[in-house]
Amino acid sequence: SYGAGVAAYNLGRHAESAALLATFFEAKAACEAEGRDYTAPPLGTPLARFYLAHSTYALGRDRWPVAADHLRAYLREVEQAGPQRVLNMPNGWQGRTISDGERKASRFRNRACSDEARADAHAMLSLIAEQGGGAEAALEDARRAAELAQAGGVVEQRAAAAERLAQLHAALGDTAAAEEQAALAAAAHAEAVGVAEAKVDALEKTCAATREQLQTAKEAKSAASDLMAVAMRDVQTARSRVAARGGAGQCGQRGGAGRRRGASDAAAAAERAASLEAELQQTRSRLAEAERAAARAKAEAVAEVEASAGEVGAVRQELALSRDEASQLREAVAAAEQALLVAKRAAADAAGAEAARSELLGAQEALSEAEGAAAAAGAARD
Repeated sequence: SYGAGVAAYNLGRHAESAALLATFFEAKAACEAEGRDYTAPPLGTPLARFYLAHSTYALGRDRWPVAADHLRAYLREVEQAGPQRVLNMPNGWQGRTISDGERKASRFRNRACSDEARADAHAMLSLIAEQGGGAEAALEDARRAAELAQAGGVVEQRAAAAERLAQLHAALGDTAAAEEQAALAAAAHAEAVGVAEAKVDALEKTCAATREQLQTAKEAKSAASDLMAVAMRDVQTARSRVAARGGAGQCGQRGGAGRRRGASDAAAAAERAASLEAELQQTRSRLAEAERAAARAKAEAVAEVEASAGEVGAVRQELALSRDEASQLREAVAAAEQALLVAKRAAADAAGAEAARSELLGAQEALSEAEGAAAAAGAARD
């Protein structure tokens, strides 16, 4: 059920993946409870727990509490497993035999226990906590996700984590913290734009290099065709000379010496023709091989150009989205700053109103005292 569950997850069949991986963990727990021997799968149990949590989360909000349990179990298992080393050393290192399968499995274990994966788990826990307890309940996991993303996540993850914190701080009324996180998110998006642009440049260079290789293959094919034409002319010329010399030996020579010279010339011409024929066959073989190589190079070049072009388009689209997000974040920061300024002015106005109110109360008290004094003075006159 482990392998089938992992495969189902990668195919996007989340209900099937969740059921299969849950069965695996039930069987694992039964083995441990009964004291039976248990060998961990090559890809490791944290990876399966991570996929199980993701699949359960994808099944809908009513399954989020179960997904949260799996996410916490995943974080505990990663803590117990510790950092996972990638086996990228050559085969035979320190007398150890390392297969390609072991190297691939080590990379999966490393990714499953990485800061990037753990940040993703905390981000999901934050979303689940917010559903039941609001922004305050979600804040701690969001902070942890941002810390891990900053330590080992990709730039897009850092930006998303900072945006999430900015939203939560804003919801809690902490304008200063919201502005700080929004600024961090904007910086991360700007960095992502630079990374995407560099990737586009690299892919365009790859496309250009592939086109050059294709042109070189076409030129090699053309040169081989020219060589074949020259060889064919050489063979035809040799055959004509053999025929001419043979006729001259039969008709124009008298005596045995003349016939022998003619026969000798004919034999030499025939030998030269045979040599040229052999060279022609070799040339044809080389030409056929060059044509096959050119066809392979063309197919590979076309496939690589098409793939590179698609990837360039995807990266350019991602670049445009990153620029849009960065622009939106700048607008959000500006709006937050404006809101802070308005709040400060309102606070100043409120403070001024309070002072005026105090002065009014003092004036009213003085007026009351003056009215009392006047009344007392009138009573004394009477």
